[in-house]
Amino acid sequence: MTRQKPWVQLGLLPCTAIAFLLCPCCHATTHWQWNSIPVIGNALQAHGMTDTADASVIINPSLEYPIFHGKSALWSLPDSCHEMIQRELSSLSSSSSSSDDDNDVGKKKKKEKVALLLMLAGYGDAAHDVLLGTTLDNLQEAEYAATHRGQTNWAGEHPLSDLDDVLHSLIHRIYEGSTHGEGGYTGYENAQYWCAGGPKKYEAPIAAAKAEWNNYEATTPTTGVLLLAKVYQELCQLALKNTPICVSRGIIAQAPTAEAAPTIDKTSTVTKPQQAKESDQHKRSRRGVSHSIIAGGGKFRDVFVPEGCWDPIAFCQLLLENDEEMKKNGGKEDTTTNTNHRRLLLQQELEYLTEKELELLAKHLLLSSSSF
Repeated sequence: MTRQKPWVQLGLLPCTAIAFLLCPCCHATTHWQWNSIPVIGNALQAHGMTDTADASVIINPSLEYPIFHGKSALWSLPDSCHEMIQRELSSLSSSSSSSDDDNDVGKKKKKEKVALLLMLAGYGDAAHDVLLGTTLDNLQEAEYAATHRGQTNWAGEHPLSDLDDVLHSLIHRIYEGSTHGEGGYTGYENAQYWCAGGPKKYEAPIAAAKAEWNNYEATTPTTGVLLLAKVYQELCQLALKNTPICVSRGIIAQAPTAEAAPTIDKTSTVTKPQQAKESDQHKRSRRGVSHSIIAGGGKFRDVFVPEGCWDPIAFCQLLLENDEEMKKNGGKEDTTTNTNHRRLLLQQELEYLTEKELELLAKHLLLSSSSF
């Protein structure tokens, strides 16, 4: 029987762009066709990546981290990607009219743009390398630093911007998922870590922490982080309209109506210490949801998501639960019971939201007049 998407059943937006062709319980064998999403295909074509914009090309999301074995993923990219990287990252250094400060800001924006394009084109490892500062001009230096970790000042010389952190989070979530990767953590755990600034340890996910979400009626954001806030504001609107199960499971932060019982965060395999209690006054001054995420070194910390904001941490938790349920069923879709039918609808909603998130990123960060 042909699978119907819940938004198709409801007469809402059709979804033909993402195709799960193999077992959807494992990210290493999940195939997508992101480039068949018109907005993404247009963004790739607009930047000369014509071979990756072909909607017939199937993308296999996974992270192998070849740079940590001495060879950057940039070596294996097709010519159109090499040309795009050279064009985007070299255009700034050739400008003699810009000040050093302007050039630094421009380079950061260009790096973010290149990483996003590579991520959308299906080159997760290459996007990951670019975010960490790798270019076609410093490949050997980057490979040395990656294979001699702690012995160079690479991280200090190539700091990550807030937008870098968000894209870094998306790469781990979408390309790695429940698979264990960097630091022995799963992709979902690393995604939660980076969405709140990684080592910067922000109190809230970056888009929520850096922007006032309700101030977009009369103005257009002009920076990457403000554009991200716009992306997730629109994603919240789509979620409220089209994905009732995901909304009921907390992907949009809601203030608890009663004292919540302690819960176990399934996104971690490491035992968490008892969380410190906030003062009653501090609790009353904030409305939203608190989560515990990894902080590195086997430690954890609390992150707060303001009420009404997209909750990337809850979304990771929901994706993990869906992965685990699919693994129990051997990747098979059984619609013979109401429970299994609801699980299928949940999976379809998660697919829909992932597609829309990528589409909105391409729309606002690559194609709009206020993009990079």
